[in-house]
Amino acid sequence: MRTPFSRRRVRAAVFLSPLVVAAVLAPSSALAAPPQIVSLTGPTSVTDAGSATYTATATDPDDGANLLTPGANLKYSWALDGIPVSGNGDGTGTSSVTVTPPHGPSTIAVTVTAGPVGLETADEPSAPSSLGILANQKPNVPSITVPPVKAGVPVTLTANATDPDSDPIVGYTWNLGDNVPQNTTGNTITTTFAPGTYTVWVNPHDSLGAESSGPSPQFTVANQPPRAKLTVSPNPVGIGKTVNLSGVGSI
Repeated sequence: MRTPFSRRRVRAAVFLSPLVVAAVLAPSSALAAPPQIVSLTGPTSVTDAGSATYTATATDPDDGANLLTPGANLKYSWALDGIPVSGNGDGTGTSSVTVTPPHGPSTIAVTVTAGPVGLETADEPSAPSSLGILANQKPNVPSITVPPVKAGVPVTLTANATDPDSDPIVGYTWNLGDNVPQNTTGNTITTTFAPGTYTVWVNPHDSLGAESSGPSPQFTVANQPPRAKLTVSPNPVGIGKTVNLSGVGSI
């Protein structure tokens, strides 16, 4: 037989149960926050057809409240140009992925999610972080054709350059031995040289901004001997007549 006192105890227990549940749920829902990507690192310029590794670090603001090891609740989603690629590092604060970017510009991106843990549902994903990548090869080392050179006489030099990716060569930077860069859109340049010994350098540029550099064979420009010009007056000359001779030298 129940007494009035025992009924009161049962009612008190039923009344307190929702408070206990609310106390358990409130902290978890209040602390739910999306994870944050701290850094994304890796090369932004790679050799065409070469692989590159990218690394992301992230944190979950809820780790402390949920008594978790930092990063234990994180999952990383990687994509190259929007196509998912498999990385590693789920359940830690660091993830990495190795990819082979396609020729030209591309983008590597990562997003991080966390949860669920305990009574907490999964957090919203982090804001994505991304890096732009350019996969390209330099033009092949060029050669330079140098015809016979005479001091002070205009001469045309020709650069011979090709690109391993078949990208167009869009410009050339020349150093004609005076350390003063000269730019041309075509593969020739016309100039004059004073007497001396020279090595000419040229840098071809492809359409994606890569460049290489190559020298000409060393060549010597000799000093030109002077040329004499003799003037006779009067002309024609009569036998036994006096004449005036004058000479002019030039190079």
